[in-house]
Amino acid sequence: MVPHAQQKADIKYPFEYLFRSEQFALLDNCCREYLFLCDFFMLDNRAAPKFFMEIFEKTFKLIQKNFESYVSDSFDPIAILLCMHLVYRYQVIANKRSVPILNKFHEILINICENRFEIVMKANIDSVQRVEPHKFSSIELNPHF
Repeated sequence: MVPHAQQKADIKYPFEYLFRSEQFALLDNCCREYLFLCDFFMLDNRAAPKFFMEIFEKTFKLIQKNFESYVSDSFDPIAILLCMHLVYRYQVIANKRSVPILNKFHEILINICENRFEIVMKANIDSVQRVEPHKFSSIELNPHF
């Protein structure tokens, strides 16, 4: 997604669409940066994560904070589930690219999703259980044409 082109189109996108775009860009940049650090500075698997985190730690914290803010106000279980699935998929891609440093960040995002998803689903279940079907006897059951 190209921001300036989308802004001209004046189209509103759901959060999960924006999240997918942001996470893919982050994944791509992180993978390239991690592999660059390893190759250019000839870092081993112990030193590379330290240098990498010096570069990306603030970015991860900002994204985590913004994501927590959105998810904590969301009552859309499908959007939360989609975000969780995207994170799982991007975690697999990062591991295939030999960049395990993103696992911790991905686990944090998944945890945020799981916690909120559980709260939202419990609220939905409670709502369904509180319904009194006899109050709906006057609802029209014919198809809406």
